[in-house]
Amino acid sequence: MFALVVRAFAQSYGERRENARLVDWPDDPRLLSITEVAAELETTPDEVLHLAQRDAIPHLIVEGIDRSSPEAYRFDRDEISDWVIG
Repeated sequence: MFALVVRAFAQSYGERRENARLVDWPDDPRLLSITEVAAELETTPDEVLHLAQRDAIPHLIVEGIDRSSPEAYRFDRDEISDWVIG
């Protein structure tokens, strides 16, 4: 899995994609935290945070939380599955 993440990041490096959307319901059970995404992708939370900050992975931003905090990011389970497969 980690190789897939690295490959996707390398392909998107330097590109700015609009993968982020604002969310005000961070406790929705369909949404994953950085730690949960890292476990699914078999990588580290820091790597997932870096991908999100680079806009290289589809994510949602929790309104009112600074984007430098890992708590500011949520990930839709289905979008992450599609992103890994795609």
